[in-house]
Amino acid sequence: MISTKSVNEPKSFCGVPGRTRCCLHPVAPVAYIFDCFKSAFVRIDLKSGRHFTMETEQPKTLVGEKIWYDVHCVIRASETYAIALILDHESGKYCLISFLLKEEKAAIVEECQLNLKKISADANWGSIQQDANGQICGIVYWRFLDKATRFHAVRIDVDESGMISNDILANNCRLEGAWHLPTFSSNAIVWLPFCAEPYLFVLNVSYDATRLCIIKVENHSENWPLDGSTWISPVVADDKAVFYTFNAAKKLAQIHCLDWKEKCWRELRVDANDHIISGSSVVLKRSQDGKRFLHGECSNAFCSAKAHISVI
Repeated sequence: MISTKSVNEPKSFCGVPGRTRCCLHPVAPVAYIFDCFKSAFVRIDLKSGRHFTMETEQPKTLVGEKIWYDVHCVIRASETYAIALILDHESGKYCLISFLLKEEKAAIVEECQLNLKKISADANWGSIQQDANGQICGIVYWRFLDKATRFHAVRIDVDESGMISNDILANNCRLEGAWHLPTFSSNAIVWLPFCAEPYLFVLNVSYDATRLCIIKVENHSENWPLDGSTWISPVVADDKAVFYTFNAAKKLAQIHCLDWKEKCWRELRVDANDHIISGSSVVLKRSQDGKRFLHGECSNAFCSAKAHISVI
């Protein structure tokens, strides 16, 4: 597992192996893991580690293969909702789905079709993020061989009954160059350059991609991730974006923070043993009280848990 150099060891529990998506209850010590293979939410008590597979209602408007990009949890009028960003692979359309989360059941409140369509059959990435002001946004992006990056972005609001309203911020916007790991910050999207390590500059882009600015940043990290390390979409806290990186082959895991105010990278020191959280479904989430949780499969082939969820 991951551990800091403090005297208090972080807690870690068994996670859900395989292709998953993860969100945290904003207040209670509970994680909701969507198991893509079972098409069901699994509730994990982050005090006891107990798992419970929830009866999960299936979407009615999405009939083909579904690609779940991300899920995000909110509280409205004392009820808990999970918002999912999903692509209907057959139609190429995007959808936001609101689930009401009870103890044993995840019931669909609304299936909100977005006025966006899939740009390309090429590999793409997507996430739901909550910025430092509490605004929820979703983004999907592609990188192309001609060194271009295209993206959709949407502002998401959830009312007291769990109904979704959305505002399309970007529809098939094009950026010159290869960019990735976007972060929402102060009415702009901050992109990191792809295949340029260490990241000594970032691209600040207005939502409609009409205003762009290259910002230089300094690297104050003593141990930059090795070439070939995988970077995970960040979480935002105040004026900082926090990234988890892992290199399963070298059994290395690190946390790096991009301080937008100071315009520099800083390393948050962590140690890791043989149980590196890695794989294609690793997610980093932040709870309302500031704790960071990491979920994903274990790189140790002999680990009986197969996956972990850890406070880091």
